[in-house]
Amino acid sequence: MDILYFPLIEQDDFDSFRRIMHDELPSTHKEWLQRHADRVAHYRETHRIVDVKVKASDFTAYLHASSHGTNLKSLWDFAEFIAKRNKN
Repeated sequence: MDILYFPLIEQDDFDSFRRIMHDELPSTHKEWLQRHADRVAHYRETHRIVDVKVKASDFTAYLHASSHGTNLKSLWDFAEFIAKRNKN
């Protein structure tokens, strides 16, 4: 079963992520959590889901160290990067 790494953004860090990502995130943390729950429900039958807590300051450093854009794909790539880094 393939693994999907889903970024978890804490409420106190959500506004920082919104400033970084602009219109890529919903306007509220509650809506972000609902979208997360919807994604988990959609993929859980076909993938192993790994939730990864992410921090805006770490994401900013990740973006500056690479050529990633400030978009959802970069956020998902970052979650995978953090999960695999922390595994070692």
